[in-house]
Amino acid sequence: MIATDKKEEAKELCSSVASKLSIMMMFITCGIICVGDQIIRLLFQHGLFSESATFQTHFCLIAYMIGLVPTSLATIYASFFYAMKDYKKPSIASVYCLIANLILNALMVFVFHWGSWSVAASTSLCSFFNAYLLKRSLATHDLFTARPVYKTLCPYISALMAMSFMFILKPFIPVLNPLAHLSVLSLCYLTLYALICKIMRYNDPFELVSAFIPVKSQPVA
Repeated sequence: MIATDKKEEAKELCSSVASKLSIMMMFITCGIICVGDQIIRLLFQHGLFSESATFQTHFCLIAYMIGLVPTSLATIYASFFYAMKDYKKPSIASVYCLIANLILNALMVFVFHWGSWSVAASTSLCSFFNAYLLKRSLATHDLFTARPVYKTLCPYISALMAMSFMFILKPFIPVLNPLAHLSVLSLCYLTLYALICKIMRYNDPFELVSAFIPVKSQPVA
């Protein structure tokens, strides 16, 4: 569709895909930041894997998760270029990001000695750079329908608010066995996210979920 003359349909498709991806990836990012330590504790904190190792691993996981949204968007943006038979711009953006990643890794590891988490952080920072370069190039093709600022920010505001309230609530939740504790925290995060979306009158996440729920066909009379 992007490669054809159906410009309006292509714009609607691109905007819809980017919006839905932002909702899903931001929800997952904030959720894993909230419960990532419990996931690591459940899967790995056995034997010689200490509480300190869990903390360090969770710190690295957070650094990686920060780049999940831009990495996902960059993948989608690159596919738009491929649909237009333009392979040069995504390749150039990848080269720029590779160079930036090497420079950041060298600075963070060898100059500042920030440790293993800095490798994850530099990867995430470069994913923002990659998404920015691709989005800026796509702007010349007029592939995105203009959206109100509020609607654009809602996927981020709703998930960040749920994560913030979760960190406030988390110390008051009784510590159970790892699996039960992870289940309770996940349910709390999901409930907070749903309530915040309802309060904000932001229905896109609910519509996205309903699209995956099969609808029973009505029997023919």
